[in-house]
Amino acid sequence: MWSYAETVIRAMAQHLEHEVGECERFAGFTINQAMAELKRIQGEQQHHIDRYKAIEKTTTAGAGGGDDIAISGSGEDLSTSYLAHIGSISNALDTFSLQPTDFVDFDWEKWMAMTSMSVSAGTLALLATRFNSLADSVLSLIRLSSTISSGTTHRVMLAAATLLGIGSAFYLVSDMDATVRNNVARRLRDALHEEGFAVNHADRLSTETSRSLRPFVWKLQHMFQRMVEAEERRRADQLNRRHMAQDAQMHFDEIRSKARELAELVAGLSGGGATDSSGTI
Repeated sequence: MWSYAETVIRAMAQHLEHEVGECERFAGFTINQAMAELKRIQGEQQHHIDRYKAIEKTTTAGAGGGDDIAISGSGEDLSTSYLAHIGSISNALDTFSLQPTDFVDFDWEKWMAMTSMSVSAGTLALLATRFNSLADSVLSLIRLSSTISSGTTHRVMLAAATLLGIGSAFYLVSDMDATVRNNVARRLRDALHEEGFAVNHADRLSTETSRSLRPFVWKLQHMFQRMVEAEERRRADQLNRRHMAQDAQMHFDEIRSKARELAELVAGLSGGGATDSSGTI
């Protein structure tokens, strides 16, 4: 049974190793999916990127041009081998060992909880009644044993003790495999929970995943930021040209108005001179 219990512990440890490996593989799959999505977004925004480059050439003429904003990386999946854990997956699992209580089908926690609970008056009355009944039974056995010879009494007590021992041993051994599995699983679960096994591995994988995607996300954000800045410069340049055109339009409108006034004045002077000449004749 001790060897069986050690086999149970090894099987549980292998299962935990497998589950951690599955989580690491899922994290790698998530990273590659996110990279594929980033590249898809880049492809959809390619026309904006081309327009950005054209604006950069216009607004930064003679300054050497802008940086390349395409996301680096080939179409192949990234290597995610760094997500794999190094060494042990759990200190609690390394220090876990068998205890004699693992082979006993007894709920020690429930027993301690029951002994620590306050006993009500009704419970005390029930216990007193049970105690009185037990006392009466003991007295009856004593009176019965006085009528039987001591040899017979010893043989009966020995047979009863033997039957009780054999029955107890059979009860313990008959279901010991399930008892060992349940007790070992319960203690290991409590130890891993106290250690924060699931939380620690989840934090490790989420941190590594974010660290892997952060440079590509930053580059994509930088690309869009530069596109927005280029659009703002283009808009500012258009507004400046519009204001200049409006000022020129107002200037030419003013010149046109003055020219019209001068033309009307000249026409008026020319008409007045012709009238004076005809009157004198």
